[in-house]
Amino acid sequence: MINLYGPLFFILTIVLIGCGGGGSAAINTGSNAPDPVGSAVEDSGENAASNEGSIVPSENDPSAVLFDPSAIIDVDIVMDAADWDDIRNQTRDLTRIFGSGCRAEPFFSPFTYVPATVIVDGEEIENVGVRKKGFLGSLSRQKPSLKIAFDEYVEDREFLGMNRLTLNNNKQDRSQIRQCIAYSLFSSAGLPAPRCNFAQVTVNGKKLGLFSNVESIKKRFIARHFNDNDGRLYEGTLSDFAPNWINTFEAKTNKTDSDRGDLNAVKAALQGPDEELKAALSKVINLDRFITYWAVEAMINHGDGYAVNRNNFYIYNDPSTGLLEFIPWGVDQVLKPFVKFGDNLLFVESALTRRLYQLPETQNQYVTEVQNQFDMIWNEVELLREIDRMESLVGAIANDEHAEDMFFNLAAEVEAVRQFIRTRRTTLEPVIIEPPVFDKAPPVWLCDLEF
Repeated sequence: MINLYGPLFFILTIVLIGCGGGGSAAINTGSNAPDPVGSAVEDSGENAASNEGSIVPSENDPSAVLFDPSAIIDVDIVMDAADWDDIRNQTRDLTRIFGSGCRAEPFFSPFTYVPATVIVDGEEIENVGVRKKGFLGSLSRQKPSLKIAFDEYVEDREFLGMNRLTLNNNKQDRSQIRQCIAYSLFSSAGLPAPRCNFAQVTVNGKKLGLFSNVESIKKRFIARHFNDNDGRLYEGTLSDFAPNWINTFEAKTNKTDSDRGDLNAVKAALQGPDEELKAALSKVINLDRFITYWAVEAMINHGDGYAVNRNNFYIYNDPSTGLLEFIPWGVDQVLKPFVKFGDNLLFVESALTRRLYQLPETQNQYVTEVQNQFDMIWNEVELLREIDRMESLVGAIANDEHAEDMFFNLAAEVEAVRQFIRTRRTTLEPVIIEPPVFDKAPPVWLCDLEF
């Protein structure tokens, strides 16, 4: 029987597409920027940012104040009005995503940078690049997700140790809080995950509302999580290690180097016999950490992640080990029911998870890891307390933004997240005890269909 989950998921996604430098010490203008290699200690205590006045950088990690979980940073953007209209109306060409040869290379991005002045909590930075971001479901003309590049026009320039800000519009997360909670769970599981808090964004004097401020996956991020940040970094957008999916991985570093031997090594390992699979994969992937990553995706119901949709993830080839590591991304639709996989552990649509689940040893390791992570990171009392804190922090801004939206009910949206947290452990307990059998055919993508 043909598994059409992939095509149907994205058809539904299309339906949901929106119609819609100063002299501050916080700014490092190029040549004096510190070497990004090395570790940094996060500081969210007395050195953390406040919404009152200007930013006070931490000595250990100046970027920590940008992601202080107790803060909502103010981001004011000033640019030519025509430039703003241009970038907010940019969108993707669906024929490039679903048309002939659509997996022959990374998906084309139509989004271009324009110059702007950006003020972050009172600190003004001139000649900054700003562009729209998003793939399908999060696209919006009225409130686009944004990338801010401090180094787009001034080489090597940083602001508080960061050369990028990623501001997500929360279009697919009306609770506003799912992303920050999910990334904190990945981090609690010992996995590399972006920091996250909130931002209130204004463009040319018009308030756009509340955004999730998610740490960009760049060299600074890699340096905080790995001993060496000179390895290959790939972004996975509808990408996998299957022969007809592997070309969509986008190189984010070493862009001029066409060597993809690391990705092809995983593809080759997956084509080997069962008795050699685990040993072969362990030579190219940090397999134990991947299984933890997989378990957390299942726990939070990340139906648009790697395990199910082969989407929204990064892979880093750590030079110190020679192994590939997974990094989460795009978690705005988690912590809620998901019709296909909501009550079981069959997060096995991707090439890697499919083979691992079909092998008894690694299936058992995965199921055991789900239970282990429930025991270690799924503290319902603490998670519910954090939800209360976040709701109190963002409530006024979110409700003001949606004041004219008769269908918006922040309290109900947040309560749905609470209910998921309360019930997720008991929902999965039966399938942890008796894991379901999985014998369906691999999913078929629209590129593979003939009309």
